[in-house]
Amino acid sequence: MRRRFAVLPALLCLAFAAAWLMGVAAAAPAAPPSKLADLQVLFERFSGHVALLPGTTPEASREFPLVQWLAQAGLAEHVKLLTAEELVDPGTFTAARFPVVLYGSNEPYLQSFRKPGDCDEALVRYLGQGGTLLVLPSGPFPFFYNEAGKVVNTSAKFGLPVCGGGVNPLPEHLRGVATSLNGPPPGRTLTFRAAPAQQVVTSLPASVPYPAQDEADQRWRGILNAPPAGARYVPVVSLHDDAGNSYGEGVAAIEHLEGRFKGARAVYVWCSLLASARTREPILAGVLHYALTGATPPPAEIGASFTARSPTVDGRLDDSCWATAAQTTRFLPPLEAPVPTNLPATTARLCWTAERLFLGIKCPRRPDRNGDDVVSVTWSRPGEANPQRLELRPQASANGLPGGTEAQSAVNGADWTAEVSVPLASLGIDAPRFGARASVQFTRTTEGNEPASLAWSPADAPGTVLLAPDRYGDTFDFYPEGTDGSPYWRITSGSWRVENGTLVGENTGDDGYLAEGAALDGDWTDCEFSVHFKVESYADNWRDGPRIGFRCNASGDGYHVNFTDRHVQVHKSILGTTTGEANALAVTPWKRDNEWHSLKVRCLANTFTGELDGEPLFSFRDDMVLDVPSYRRGGIILSARRWTRSQGDMRVRYDDVRVTPLPSAKRWSFE
Repeated sequence: MRRRFAVLPALLCLAFAAAWLMGVAAAAPAAPPSKLADLQVLFERFSGHVALLPGTTPEASREFPLVQWLAQAGLAEHVKLLTAEELVDPGTFTAARFPVVLYGSNEPYLQSFRKPGDCDEALVRYLGQGGTLLVLPSGPFPFFYNEAGKVVNTSAKFGLPVCGGGVNPLPEHLRGVATSLNGPPPGRTLTFRAAPAQQVVTSLPASVPYPAQDEADQRWRGILNAPPAGARYVPVVSLHDDAGNSYGEGVAAIEHLEGRFKGARAVYVWCSLLASARTREPILAGVLHYALTGATPPPAEIGASFTARSPTVDGRLDDSCWATAAQTTRFLPPLEAPVPTNLPATTARLCWTAERLFLGIKCPRRPDRNGDDVVSVTWSRPGEANPQRLELRPQASANGLPGGTEAQSAVNGADWTAEVSVPLASLGIDAPRFGARASVQFTRTTEGNEPASLAWSPADAPGTVLLAPDRYGDTFDFYPEGTDGSPYWRITSGSWRVENGTLVGENTGDDGYLAEGAALDGDWTDCEFSVHFKVESYADNWRDGPRIGFRCNASGDGYHVNFTDRHVQVHKSILGTTTGEANALAVTPWKRDNEWHSLKVRCLANTFTGELDGEPLFSFRDDMVLDVPSYRRGGIILSARRWTRSQGDMRVRYDDVRVTPLPSAKRWSFE
C-alpha cells in the first residue's frame, strides 16, 4: 500500500499583479455588482488565470461549495483548479500567470506535498510576487489543520490576522473584546454592518443579523485590525453587539504597501457569511470584483490543435477539424471601455499542420447591420517591429494579403465567418514542433447604433499561439528528437524520450499495480481511448510489462491495465490503495511478446470494455469497488513497469494515442 496524502477522516470533505498602492475606493467603481452572474465579462478577461488552491485530496477541490457557486453562475469554466504538482512548481504557480488565487477549502488545507511545508512555501512565494489571495472557506478557521489532520494554524504566515491565528498579544484597541465565539454571548444581539468608507461590498442591508444555529456554523472566527507591518487593513463587514462592542470583521481586505508581500492583497470572508443565502451573493460578487479590477489580465495564450487534414479555406468553417480545434474566449472591449449591451460572442478557432496555421473566426452579425464590420488579424515573427496584418469583412474577399496567406469570408445566416491560412514560416516557425510560439492578435470593430471595438488578447500586447498536439491525442511527430514529451506529457517516473515519432519509456516505478510514467492530464468523461504499444525489452519479473492508465487524476489514481507474462489485469487505485490479484476488476490470460499491439478502452459511466488488436479483452462494471464511487473523468498514463528488484531493462514504445469523446461526454462538469 502506498500513500500520497494522509487524510483527515472527519474533514475529507497562473501578465501581472501590479504593485497595488491605491485605496479601495480608487480600485473599484462606486457600485460593485451584487450578483455573481454580473461578473461574466470580468471573469472572461482573466479566463484561465484565476487559480483555485488544491484541497487535501486530488479530487477535493471539485466539491468545494465555492466551486459549486461559481459553476451555478457560469464562472467556473474560467477558473484553473490547481493540482498539487502545479502549486509547488515555481514556474507554474506565479502571480504573473495567476493574478488572483482562491482558497475554498474547509479548515484543513494542503500544507505539504513533496516535502514538508512546500505548499506553504509556494503560497508565500506567490504573495511575495504581488499576487492576490481570496480566502473564501467552507469552514470557520482556514489554514487550521494540515492534510494529516495536525493543528498548524498558519493563517498569520500568509498575513491574515484571523481570530486565534497567532495574533498575540492583541493590539490595545482589541483587548478585552471576545474575538473568538461559539455563538452570540448570553444576553447580547449580534449584527453585521458594512463599513461606511469601503466600496467593496455595497449591496448588503444596513444591518444583517448573526446567522441562526440552524442556518450556518455559529463559531465566530473573524479577522482583526492587526495586519502585518507595512500593510493597510480595510474593514468591509464588521460584527457588533447591541452594547456597542466590536468583535472584528467578517470581511476585510489587507493591502501590503511595504514589506515582503509588497504589492500583494488578501481578502478574508468568514465562512458563515457565505453559507447564508442572504449575504453570499453580494459578498462574493463584491470581493471577486475587488480582486479582479485591482489586477491586470495577462496577454492571452492558446494552444492551437494539430490536425492531420487541412481545412478548405472557403470561410464556411464546415471542415471536421474545426469541431475539435482550440477555441478562444470571446473578444472583449478594452479594460477602460464600457461593455456593449448585447456583446457579440466573437470567437476564433485555431489548428495547424506541418506547413500552416489555420484561423477560423465566427462573428455574430449585429442586429442593425449598419456600418462597417471589420475583423483584423495581425501576426509577427520574433523581434519583428512591423507586424503583418489583414482585414476581413462579411461577403468580401481580403485584399493585399501578405505573401502565402489565404483568406475568405462567408455569411451564414445570423453569423458571418472567415478562414485564414498563414504559412508557419511567416510566423517565424521554420521547423514545426510542439511548443513553438507565435504572436497573434484578433480585433473586431463594428459601427452602427452601438459601435464596438473588441480584441482577443486583453492586455496592450498580442496574444501567444503555441503549436500543441491534437486536443484528443498525440502521434509524437513534432517533438524535438530525444525530448521527453513535456510539457504536454507530465513525467512522473522512469526515463522517456521521443524517438522516430514514438514515445519510448524505460524502467518506470511502482511495485504494486499502478501505472506510473508519462501522464497526459485530461478531463475526459465518456470516451474511447486507444494506443499502440510494443515492448522492446523485458525485465525479468513476470509482472514487468506495459501498464496503461485511463480516467486517471493528477495524482495517478484511476484505472490501470497491467500486461504481465501471465495475464492482463485491470486494477483500480484510490489514494495509493489498489485492488490486487485477488480482487482485480478483470483478468484475461496473456503471454508477452515483442509485437505491436493496439489497445482500445471504451468508458461509459461506470462500465468499461477493452479490446486488444480488435478482439475482446475485458469488460467490467465498477460498483463502489474499494468502497469508493467509480471514476467518471480523467486522463491517461503510459508506463514501462519494472520491479525494483528486477534484472534487465523494461522498455516500451508507444504511438498513436487517441481519445474519442462519446456523444454523452463533457470535458468540464461539476455534476
